[in-house]
Amino acid sequence: MKKILLSAGTLILLAACNGEDTLETNVDVSPVSEVRERMEADWDSGLFEEKVFDYESTFSAADYEGQIEGNVLYDYQKGEEASTVLITAPHTVTQMTNEETRPAQIYTGALIQLLHDYTGAHVLYTIQSSADPAFYEGAPIKEEMRVLAEEEEFELVIDLHGAAESRNFHVHIATGEEEYISPLEAETLAAYLYQNDIGRVVKDETVPLDYSRTLAEFASSELSIEALQLEIHADYRNPREDLESMYVITRALSEYIFEADRLRR
Repeated sequence: MKKILLSAGTLILLAACNGEDTLETNVDVSPVSEVRERMEADWDSGLFEEKVFDYESTFSAADYEGQIEGNVLYDYQKGEEASTVLITAPHTVTQMTNEETRPAQIYTGALIQLLHDYTGAHVLYTIQSSADPAFYEGAPIKEEMRVLAEEEEFELVIDLHGAAESRNFHVHIATGEEEYISPLEAETLAAYLYQNDIGRVVKDETVPLDYSRTLAEFASSELSIEALQLEIHADYRNPREDLESMYVITRALSEYIFEADRLRR
């Protein structure tokens, strides 16, 4: 893979990545000091590592069935009062699709809470195994999104998912063939990823089991809110083996979210 340095903060990546075209970008971005200073302090003190495993314990309970006592399926954490961004994570625990139990996308739960910490974004995520909220129409989490959208001034929804080790990308950005959001937004996100040396970024290369039922599609078509769906490769969600990669993906996404929110306020 060939990398061409455009500026101190931006890379444009050319060539293909094992059959999937790497997303090109000419967007110029710089490190976000508000994010980096806090994250570096947490890394140096060991707090980042503590947060990762403490947050994930909510979801890993009962073999990733989550909080099985009670009937609460999801949790919402309100962000900063002025925040315009909602991040969702529907597959933090196991879920049922057509009577088949599908595995949790591990550490997406920890990641969404880290993003809440470092960006002030609102976050909504599953905490108990149930029918797949990203597959079925009328899922409770979608109805909660509808209610929240009436109360908060969301202008961007980021739907967070995990990708298997077999995938040939680091991050996949789904924009619904640019129906959910402008191509410039995906290129801006890619620029922040490249700035953090996350090199294999693709756009609209994969199709979920039913593309029309995802939370990103719901946000766009039902709530008229710009949306992105992100799939994060397993290599960046394996902190017991590689904590630094988890740190890097958290920093890259936090920088993008922080700036995307600032531009929308």
